[in-house]
Parts: sequence; structure tokens; C-alpha cells
Amino acid sequence: SMRAEAVGAKSTMCNEATAPWDPLFWLDYAFLDRIFFSWQRHHHIANDIDSTDCYGCEMHMTHYHEPLSEWFGKQDAENGCIMVPKSDPQACISYENAEA
Repeated sequence: SMRAEAVGAKSTMCNEATAPWDPLFWLDYAFLDRIFFSWQRHHHIANDIDSTDCYGCEMHMTHYHEPLSEWFGKQDAENGCIMVPKSDPQACISYENAEA
């Protein structure tokens, strides 16, 4: 896989049980979250698609047993953030200077 190539075949990043202990794991996933938020924000501002829903979003996540759509959240235009989870928001996620 690409990740194994980048960090080395014997890295903790290549093992599902040890990956969360590697600081690179959290940087990697935080960056992916930022990209996804920017994508959602762009489409919210452009008002072209609903980026909080998708085909297949009713599928449940492996470890959490909740639909993906719950964690795509819902837009909070007033605060410029995504409220998660969608059905009972507990957090408002945004990134400073996220491109729209």
C-alpha cells in the first residue's frame, strides 16, 4: 500500500493494532479531516451539492456501528462549522483559514 511505501514495511503505521500509537497516524488523519472539511465547506458555499449525505452513507462504520452520514455532520452556516454527529450534535468542527 501507499502508506507502507511511505513509512516503511515494518513501521507501526502498517499495523492496525499499533498505528494509533504512532504520532504520524494522527497527523495523517487530521490532514484528511481538514481536506474533507474544506471540500464540504466549498460545496456548502457554492450551494451545489449536499456534502453531508451520499450514496451508501447508510452503511455502518466498522468499529462504531453507526451510519457514515452521522459523522458527515450538518452545516452550521452561522458558525462556519460542521456539527457532528448529525442527529445529536455534540461538537462544531472547523479549521482556521480553511479554503472555501
